Amino acid sequence: MNKEKLTVYLAALLHDIGKFWQRADKYDKGKKVWEYLDKTSFREANFCPEHKGFYSHKHVLWTAQFVEKILGLNGLKIGDESLTQLAAKHHAPSNFLEKLITVADHLSSGMDRNQLTGDARDEMEGENYKSTALLSVFEQLGKDLYAPDQPWKYRLPLRKYNAGEIMPGEKEKISVSETDYQALWKEFLDELAVLKSNYNGKEIDAAYADTLLFLLQKYTSYIPSSTVDLPDVSLYDHSKTVAAFAVCLYEYAKENKMENTEFFEKEDVKPFLLYGADVSGIQKYIYNVKSKYAAKNLKGRSFMLHLFTTTVIRKILDELDLYQAHIIYNSGGGFYLLLPNTDRVKEKLSEIEAEVEAELLDKFGGHLYLATGYVPFGNKVVRDKNLGCLWKHLSDEINKSKRQRFRKSIENDYEKFFEPSGTPGDIEKDSLTGEELEKNAVRTEGMALNPLTYMQIELGKNLKQAKYWYIVKGGWSKREKTVEFLGYSHLLSPDEDVQLHSLEHAVKIKLNDTEDFISGNVKGLQMFEFYGGNDYPVDKDGSPKTFDELTEGNLNKLGIVRMDVDNLGYVFQRGFEKHLRTFSRMAALSRGLDLFFKGYINTLWKSKDAYKDHVFILYAGGDDVFVLGDWNIVMEFAEELRDDFRKYVCRNPYLTLSGGERLTPPKYPILKAAEEAEDVEKAAKDYVYAREKMPYRVGQEERIEEFPKQKDAFTFLNTALGWESEWKPVKNMAGELFEKINANKLPKAFLQKIMAYYERKNEKRTTWLMSYDFGRMAGRYKKEAEFIEGVLLDIQNNTWKGKAHSFAHKSFEMYAVAARWAEFLYRNERKKSEVNQEMLT
Repeated sequence: MNKEKLTVYLAALLHDIGKFWQRADKYDKGKKVWEYLDKTSFREANFCPEHKGFYSHKHVLWTAQFVEKILGLNGLKIGDESLTQLAAKHHAPSNFLEKLITVADHLSSGMDRNQLTGDARDEMEGENYKSTALLSVFEQLGKDLYAPDQPWKYRLPLRKYNAGEIMPGEKEKISVSETDYQALWKEFLDELAVLKSNYNGKEIDAAYADTLLFLLQKYTSYIPSSTVDLPDVSLYDHSKTVAAFAVCLYEYAKENKMENTEFFEKEDVKPFLLYGADVSGIQKYIYNVKSKYAAKNLKGRSFMLHLFTTTVIRKILDELDLYQAHIIYNSGGGFYLLLPNTDRVKEKLSEIEAEVEAELLDKFGGHLYLATGYVPFGNKVVRDKNLGCLWKHLSDEINKSKRQRFRKSIENDYEKFFEPSGTPGDIEKDSLTGEELEKNAVRTEGMALNPLTYMQIELGKNLKQAKYWYIVKGGWSKREKTVEFLGYSHLLSPDEDVQLHSLEHAVKIKLNDTEDFISGNVKGLQMFEFYGGNDYPVDKDGSPKTFDELTEGNLNKLGIVRMDVDNLGYVFQRGFEKHLRTFSRMAALSRGLDLFFKGYINTLWKSKDAYKDHVFILYAGGDDVFVLGDWNIVMEFAEELRDDFRKYVCRNPYLTLSGGERLTPPKYPILKAAEEAEDVEKAAKDYVYAREKMPYRVGQEERIEEFPKQKDAFTFLNTALGWESEWKPVKNMAGELFEKINANKLPKAFLQKIMAYYERKNEKRTTWLMSYDFGRMAGRYKKEAEFIEGVLLDIQNNTWKGKAHSFAHKSFEMYAVAARWAEFLYRNERKKSEVNQEMLT
């Protein structure tokens, strides 16, 4: 452990903690004293910048007092520089190390501050910094394009970080007070005391610092980093990125023997690496199982991917002696890290990549591959707000790696890599995957399984009950229950494991719960993480429901739903105004999306028994979702998820969610169903609104141009319907048609006629045949004659309910979809009646 680097990390991480304490402290205006601040020991002249006889940035006094009096870490030093000085003097730096923290602070916030305007400015005047609520970074994104002259509508209440309470509130209904800060601060100190007790008399280490990082995430994710400037970035997101930048600067300066601050300003100096990785072959790996047993295996295979990327990150951080703050993003089979641009780092990354390649070949036979890449950068990219170009360059590097799969392994052992291989037809196969059965196969429940397949099944089972995820470097006595990868052992457990108390380099992750994530007597990294879909429908024996069981009691149709956020590349590269493109803002955006898709989705799933019984979340994280289940219930889940997402992102028109549902028989090959679900999702992505347009930034000069509004749609029954235009009208019409057919007010043949005539819509005689047919039906069903004639006129005149519409589709197509939908609802109801009758008899 490098103590100097640890000191820099802690100083950067805690540099603004005084803002939290100051807002919770009471000020006596008469006596001109604070209740908790000891100004005799922590004097303004020692820490604060002075301008015309006035000291500013006084929050650093609370920062200094926190480090020295509450943490008791003033003895941690770099030469003569104490941690207290290093953390608290970033606004008035007097030496190289203090300047380093200052530069990291500027890099996180984008080299400058963004002044407030309009109603947001008015809120910050005077002493209102204690009552300022955090603005949503989602409302900020593209606001200059979609609502430049409108006031901010939403705020985020002051609260602890959890997945159950994430929605912003209307500005008028959200208030923040000193009392709220005091309550939050007290809880923070109580939990901090547990962490401190774990290190009582022991030397602090990286695990201490990173556990503190997660404590800050829990308590400062809804605290504005600044109330003088635009308060849309939390104290946590700002502090985390400052810490990562500071360590990178320190490492770069050390390797290059730089002891002055001049290198910070040079445009040709690039102290940072943006490092990224993406797993290839995910779809074939996860879904290449027999549908008969798929439910048993899919959840474990999906989690295995996340376990894999997490292990790679763990190995990188351990071997480079770096910290959790360097992780920008880890979800969806990919991750991004902010690393020092040093020769040591690049050499070690190359070694780790070779090791990962070899392990993937050994364990997964080359089906999975980790494509990687990195881009060096310096302060010029941050200052010029070219972060979008940085991400684009990194994406190009990763794609280049994908075209050179297993290059290192081929170079190291060319002949072995191209040895003939294959599976003879008479060789016994793995019951789930169809792969050649290995000698140490596991035979259970009438199946013959390779060890990896069996382990993935057990992983899926354990995930449902797991409250904790343990990662231990090296050997472990519980090896028979663990998953091994890259020299790390992983264990999912419903209980805290006391054995961890004596293990070094152990990581304890509390899953889907931030409460009491720090336990006593544990000297190791303690953290929390959200994972979408760890729980799932089970049968009476506690096993995952089969696809047949998911649809049991309803129409025997499995719905496969895939959805993801639209235009995410544009959002990250050009969504914000150029002066707002900062690392801390990008970090807040990534974390916010992950919180919704990995955390909140579980809250929604648990909200209804129908979801818990009939919806299987196969994957959720990053910005996309894959769920399956009973066709009607999973569609309701998808619609509610979309509606909640719109609330979460403050109804920002640039943050929409598109997807589609593919209906299949339960025994349909799951790999094929996944591919077809991807096709219907693409159809939603290709949807174009008929009359609406939106402005976008285009070209090098980022000129503003308007284009037809696209995406923001859902494909059902092979037709993409705009969420904001066609979805509800078609859904309501389907419900109305179903009610009339189910109540025998109209014959089922009415639905069939609509669909049949739509198939013949291009024939010349269709119009008069339909007029004749519907006219006769109106004569027979006189009470519904007006409704029948209304449908006919809508189809003939391309109207909806007798009025002009702006739908992308013609009325005829919308009625055809509604009729097909109503037919499914009718068949669903008949099936339910049959099941109920069988139960009665």
